[in-house]
Amino acid sequence: MASRNMMPMLSLLLRILGFTLLFVAALVATAFATPGGACFSSGTPPACGLGSTYETGAANAILAGHIMFAIGAFLLGLGAAMKIHFSLQSNPSAQKEESRWIIADRWFNGLVFLLSVWILLALLGWSVVAGF
Repeated sequence: MASRNMMPMLSLLLRILGFTLLFVAALVATAFATPGGACFSSGTPPACGLGSTYETGAANAILAGHIMFAIGAFLLGLGAAMKIHFSLQSNPSAQKEESRWIIADRWFNGLVFLLSVWILLALLGWSVVAGF
């Protein structure tokens, strides 16, 4: 029974880690895959052209961002599913308002779970189409 009482805390922790990884993934992909000022101010035209170190770094940053984004979406969905399964159990003797709150919270966490599945599917589709 003690482990059942820890599930809401674990669910919250997983959702926090998931959101944090989604943010860090977007930050990494944006920061390191954006061309720097040297690409535009260089006197030689192919400063950031094919075969440059910028392209290699950008491709690695996008790959790292995709991996972190997938892990973040997984943790977000796992946290929402754990909250639905372990924390939001309906009680037959509960008040009408409390039952409505539990139902609304279950719907919200279900939508968060579906959002994380959609993110994973979109990421998979983008990886297949873009070749990353």
